[in-house]
Amino acid sequence: MSDTASNLKQAPEQEQATPQQVADYLISHPDFLEIHSYLLTELTVKHQSGQSISLVERQVSALRQENQQLKQQLNTLINNAKQNDQILEKTKALILDLVGSSSRDEVQSRIENVLIDDFGSSACKLWLLGDEAHANQLSYQESKSDLARFANKDHAYCGLLREQEKQRLFAEQSEQVGSAAVLPLRNNNKLIALLAIGNTDKNYYRENMSTSLLDYIGQVTATLLSN
Repeated sequence: MSDTASNLKQAPEQEQATPQQVADYLISHPDFLEIHSYLLTELTVKHQSGQSISLVERQVSALRQENQQLKQQLNTLINNAKQNDQILEKTKALILDLVGSSSRDEVQSRIENVLIDDFGSSACKLWLLGDEAHANQLSYQESKSDLARFANKDHAYCGLLREQEKQRLFAEQSEQVGSAAVLPLRNNNKLIALLAIGNTDKNYYRENMSTSLLDYIGQVTATLLSN
């Protein structure tokens, strides 16, 4: 047995190494267990089942668990990439469809239908802003008061809505909305419309999610409405 191993088994009357000293020594000598490989089968640790297993068995178990976690992470990344590709292709198709619109009413009808039919939204409303509120239009006063927290933002709002906001933005579709994205559409920094997109899942639109794609759709829509 080596001097190091002997030092760890000193006589009772001599000062014993503390657990921290043993741990520090093993950290500073990572090849210790390789040199003294017999310890791998002599030392045991508790398994989740409560039984004692050797360090080798524990290491194999840990590697298997780590491998499983890596596989799950990889599958998640692949699935996310596929979903992002699908969303990008749908967005391209949406933009091309909108570009073919010949009027504001047509832009309004197309974006509402496509976001429901192709993007799986449960509800969608594009509200133009005018001096007075009427069908498919909000008044500027409403946007500055009841809907100010959306109208004053520089990018899309994502998350939960208050009941009165849900009723005003989605009207007869409000019962189908668990969470929503609300996009302020501007032309030359002037608010011209609000685009509200709803999903039945309360966690689908979240406050911490990226809004870059939604903002892009909003910018294109605002440009077409202005033209």
